[in-house]
Amino acid sequence: MELYIRSQDKYTLVKYNKNIKIIETKGLKEAFEDSAFGFLKNMEQVQGYLRDGWSIVVDDINLGVYATKERTLEVLNEIQKILEPKIILDSKSINPNGETRQENGIIYQNYNANATIQTMSDYVYEMPKEE
Repeated sequence: MELYIRSQDKYTLVKYNKNIKIIETKGLKEAFEDSAFGFLKNMEQVQGYLRDGWSIVVDDINLGVYATKERTLEVLNEIQKILEPKIILDSKSINPNGETRQENGIIYQNYNANATIQTMSDYVYEMPKEE
């Protein structure tokens, strides 16, 4: 599965490549303006870093800025859930297998079942607006 993440401002679409991080952007605006890189502040990649808050970054591209670290972690958790494999169990295929056994007053029964790991096709995740 290929995962693409669309930035909060909708202008950037980035292919996820296993490198995603959260950074605090508080105070970076002043650092950019005071540095020799102040002329870069009109570039799309740099714009997100000029807002105070917490950013989700892929390959040094800022995809979204949120006011709190907690909200940023919620968004990162949503992305992680998309990447986790999904196991699908066919409930019609669940059948007892073998004899029951009892251990310490608990009765155990083995079952057979058909399960598959579902992989998703390419997916585009849109970064949510600030909430």
